[in-house]
Amino acid sequence: MYTVQNIYDFIDNFAPFRNALSYDNVGLSIGSMGQRVDSVLFALDINSAVLAEAIEARDSVIICHHPVIWEPLKRIESSSYVCELIKNNISVIVAHTNLDIAKDGINCGLVAALNLVNQQTLKAEINAPYHTVSVFVPLGHLDAVRAAMGAAGAGVIGNYHSCSFAVEGVGSFVPERQAHPYIGIAGEEVRVPEIKLEMTCKANALDGVIAEMKKNHPYEEPVFNVFENHAVAESFGLGRYGDLELEVAAKEFIQMVANNLALSGFRYLLPPARKIRRVACCGGAGSGLLPRAVEVGADVFLTGDVKHDAWYSAERYGIGLVDAGHFATENIGFLQLKKKLELQYPMITCREAQGNIALESFFVRRPT
Repeated sequence: MYTVQNIYDFIDNFAPFRNALSYDNVGLSIGSMGQRVDSVLFALDINSAVLAEAIEARDSVIICHHPVIWEPLKRIESSSYVCELIKNNISVIVAHTNLDIAKDGINCGLVAALNLVNQQTLKAEINAPYHTVSVFVPLGHLDAVRAAMGAAGAGVIGNYHSCSFAVEGVGSFVPERQAHPYIGIAGEEVRVPEIKLEMTCKANALDGVIAEMKKNHPYEEPVFNVFENHAVAESFGLGRYGDLELEVAAKEFIQMVANNLALSGFRYLLPPARKIRRVACCGGAGSGLLPRAVEVGADVFLTGDVKHDAWYSAERYGIGLVDAGHFATENIGFLQLKKKLELQYPMITCREAQGNIALESFFVRRPT
């Protein structure tokens, strides 16, 4: 049996809820961590159509991108979505800005759809330090412990993997009477030739690295230390940018956007003579990142919900601008979360809400 806790932990592993921006409200908004999960509905937003779908299908959980509870609630009306969700025992997990900035999150899904290479974060919001794990291993067990930690994600720094450091020394300890020591006798001091092994990992890999180290360590109580290593950090942020494999004409780029994002209409400002190679993008309403797109040398910036003044700013900066809509620029990345969950939990039914798709048809804008 799977529970909401399983789903929460799965998302938290690659899009940590702690990384959400300060103004956001993510995580479990409604329901219980212990609730059984048989089916999950994925929706960017919870609206009346999405709610009706979930109730009819008796879904256990809705995973949404935009918070169903934004401001603190002073009262809950009987006709509100919150009340209906509670009455129908539907839990809600919100993955918003934590998913926006995650590797393999919203914006990574968008740049993947555009086939960009040399991808980088457009605007860094968080620099998460790596962690260094040092553990004392008896002679003869170094390779097994090092391999187990490496398989769990330790030892990857930049373009290098299997990075480690080991130095020999002498460890000493006294097993208590209730202990079951691998080496030594209870009540007597033991001095053992040991190797101190150090490996570094990303923050989201730390728990797995420690678990695998303990599983493959011969000692009943392995001695190890963990500390943040600020010499190496992983950057998370809003938006992404990268390059097309080959430079294309403006008309060809517009057609590619329409095809790859399945758009029937959108707005753009792109001179016909413009050549496109570097593309910056941000899912949702990201026109505030336009100046940053200029800084990284983008030929065009693609986002949604472009404000009136941004069109004039783009013309002044000399950068192309595409408004592909809030829904299209986020949903393509959001559905990558659905695919991940299906692979992890094939016994759970996962569906994309049709209520968001139907509503989006009202907002389609023809190219101008």
